[in-house]
Amino acid sequence: MLRLFCLLYLLLQSAWAADNKPVIGVAGSGYESRSVRYAMAAIWDAGGYPVLLDTRQPEKLSQHVAALNGVIIAGNSLDINPDDYYASALHPKTQNEDVLATNAWEHQRDDYEYALIEAVTQRRLPFFWICSGAQRLNVAGGGTLTQHIEGQMVVSKQQLPHQPILALKVMRNSHVADIVGNGPFRDNSLHHQHISQVRSGFRVAARDASSGIVEAIEPLPNGAFGEHPFLLGVQWHPEYGASHESQQLMAALIDAASAHA
Repeated sequence: MLRLFCLLYLLLQSAWAADNKPVIGVAGSGYESRSVRYAMAAIWDAGGYPVLLDTRQPEKLSQHVAALNGVIIAGNSLDINPDDYYASALHPKTQNEDVLATNAWEHQRDDYEYALIEAVTQRRLPFFWICSGAQRLNVAGGGTLTQHIEGQMVVSKQQLPHQPILALKVMRNSHVADIVGNGPFRDNSLHHQHISQVRSGFRVAARDASSGIVEAIEPLPNGAFGEHPFLLGVQWHPEYGASHESQQLMAALIDAASAHA
């Protein structure tokens, strides 16, 4: 009886939360993904209500998107198939998602996320792409990737997702600058690939301050997506909260989703 009461309480609490917070869908590699878990926690901390989108149910994508006020595509331990951006060869360090996917969540993730990008941009939902999510956003619009940057990704006991190791330069007059200011800041660096040619209708919003590598993209103000309430792709992982600026970006997503709601 006590367990039943607790379950009913949690269900009622969830329903109340969903009614009072913007609902943010999180696409990723399932419950076991650290990026997904941190993204959902960051959404909650910023005032949103996170729900996990199931890549194994592509037939329900339209139904799920219709119930959302915003979407995040979380990071991925695998790399986008180079065939998707017409790369001439597979780099030895590229972990091709279409070849190496080992579970149901990963196996359908690429097709699901490409369809999700189309559905969400058509509905003009606030949309935040993280790491490989930003790369997929770029590839979906005809952009390209550099398959490997030697020394760029440092995952060790010395460098964790919560450590602001990477110096980031924000482009002046960008939407990112409107949110976090023009000053440089530091955040994590967990990617070994990066955006090369930026997709049509988008521009660079932030770069690695030392190498110039693209670290964020956003719509051109006068482009096809210029009137969208919130579209942003970043290569670092703001869900870990390594910088105040990342927390500001997450809060800006929730504000846009609240306005949509």
